[in-house]
Amino acid sequence: MYQDGQYLTNNPTWHEQDSPHKARWIASILQRRLISPKTVAEVGCGAAGILRNLAEIFPEASFDGWDVSPQVVQLANAKPHPRLGIHLDDILGSGRVWDLLLAIDVLEHMENPAEFLRESRKLCGWATIHLPLDLSVQTVFRGYPLLDLRRNLGHIHMFTRGTARALMEENGWEILEEAYTGGSLELPLAAGLGNFLKNWPLRLPRRLLFAMSPHLAVRFLGGWSILLLCRPRGFSHSAP
Repeated sequence: MYQDGQYLTNNPTWHEQDSPHKARWIASILQRRLISPKTVAEVGCGAAGILRNLAEIFPEASFDGWDVSPQVVQLANAKPHPRLGIHLDDILGSGRVWDLLLAIDVLEHMENPAEFLRESRKLCGWATIHLPLDLSVQTVFRGYPLLDLRRNLGHIHMFTRGTARALMEENGWEILEEAYTGGSLELPLAAGLGNFLKNWPLRLPRRLLFAMSPHLAVRFLGGWSILLLCRPRGFSHSAP
């Protein structure tokens, strides 16, 4: 669906409107560890909005975006940036190493994310991984939201906080920092009355329960993702 144009048909903006928020989340978790990367690569970069926003936050860094969709690479190249290169290829065959690797909302789309994680340890000193936590009590109870995510967004793997962390740790990564990101509360709602009615009623309960117990809110009501700052085990890349 990423190469034949179906994903672009389902998602005409390729979620570029979310990029400023995601770049801010990434910068925040890096800054907590005083990490200021000089070279950054993103796998599944989409329209490269996150990289363009990070380029404003890290003005001395250079950026590379990699994607397998010719349609979205064309979109990304339509907005060039002097410190950003876009590549229509598989990043694992690049033979290059960066300070920081980004995999933002991409592992859930991969047929074999475990294999990718093992192989990608050779690419970087640090990695920032963002995964939607699609599995919650309310999404499992309702059922159809999970099918919608699979059909329209291509989420073939779905995670809880525990399984997301286990995926990283079991495939050679050490988790240094984690943070919940409230996409259901912070990201722009998709156009249409149906999306408004589907998402708005849960906003207040989510805020209230998250203020009292973040883990409980994520587990029962859903609507959050997890952002993980990791470093590879078993490789000696120098980190920034």
